[in-house]
Amino acid sequence: MTIHVTEKEVIAMINGNASPALKVTRLRTAKSGKIGIFLGAGSGGDFRKLVYTGK
Repeated sequence: MTIHVTEKEVIAMINGNASPALKVTRLRTAKSGKIGIFLGAGSGGDFRKLVYTGK
């Protein structure tokens, strides 16, 4: 999954698909700060190849 965060929206792309699996309007306009990843109940929170490419 690739997540793109723009000034106005958040877009999730799955398996390199050209169509977004999820596209939502951002709730905040903050341009800096921390990143949080929320997991489901009982999830081990395992990630592979997690990369942040911020500006």
